[in-house]
Amino acid sequence: MSWKDRCFGSSTTKNQHSKINPFGLNPHGNDAPLLFVFDFDLTILRVHSFGSRIKVEDVDKRWKNDVADEDFFKQFLVYAQSAGARVAVASFGEYPVIQKYMDRIMPGMFTRASICTPSCVGGRDGSTVAAGKVPMIEW
Repeated sequence: MSWKDRCFGSSTTKNQHSKINPFGLNPHGNDAPLLFVFDFDLTILRVHSFGSRIKVEDVDKRWKNDVADEDFFKQFLVYAQSAGARVAVASFGEYPVIQKYMDRIMPGMFTRASICTPSCVGGRDGSTVAAGKVPMIEW
């Protein structure tokens, strides 16, 4: 089952519910998630931008092909934001490249405060963090 099917549901009941609340969030209840954190390479993108050595100046000509599912991701971002949730990116990649992609996907929504890379927690962008992404998510 695809992740779209899991989010939108595949049964009649789930599909009926998805027309009201497609991502399973409760915008008026206290059980709604407050934060969604996405990995970047091979999650938001279908490519590994750091591993492919993509530079900021390359993003404008390639971003449409690189984004894994732009329409679905945008729908999710709009709905999560309307439900009061924050959305962030935690990546071992390079901040300027990630920011450029996110500016193309959803202009104005992502800033340095919502994109955490190793340099946010004392590391060097393009490298792993000793404790993994946990410190980045806590940042």
